[in-house]
Amino acid sequence: YIARRKIIALVDPHPPAAAFPADVDMPLGWSMPKWGTWQVRDVDVLGIKKIPAKTAGYCYGRRVVYADSHFSSMLWEDLDDMQMQPWKILAIFPLKVDVPQVGAINTAALDVEVLWDLRRKHATFSSEPANGRPYYINEQAPPEYRDDVRYTTPAGLSLIMQ
Repeated sequence: YIARRKIIALVDPHPPAAAFPADVDMPLGWSMPKWGTWQVRDVDVLGIKKIPAKTAGYCYGRRVVYADSHFSSMLWEDLDDMQMQPWKILAIFPLKVDVPQVGAINTAALDVEVLWDLRRKHATFSSEPANGRPYYINEQAPPEYRDDVRYTTPAGLSLIMQ
């Protein structure tokens, strides 16, 4: 644990409905103003390193995670190389979703993520759900996807992979 800090984050955005790169500020893959309002959030800053005996062949020297203090989801992450030099930055913009019988919650399961690779001058962008498609939680899923044995066991997954 490093500290509790304040950081800006885009929480509960309105993700892009069009195919990438529409609705994205290029070349950095940054959010457009219509995505939502940035907020100052309390975060717990965590420094994570591999146990020295297990670092052989590992590419990251340290990960610094900025986890929202309210709902414990990661909002930002800094990834340093083995020489502790900045390498990658990950932004996570979690969506607020309506969970049946629970209510509205922030979740890391549905989000927009942007990963900047500082060395390669490259960005990776993902949005879930994508292009305005719906998401389903618990009983909202169509009946054909509610077969727990098929979708959660090795035997069931092997049937899917045939």
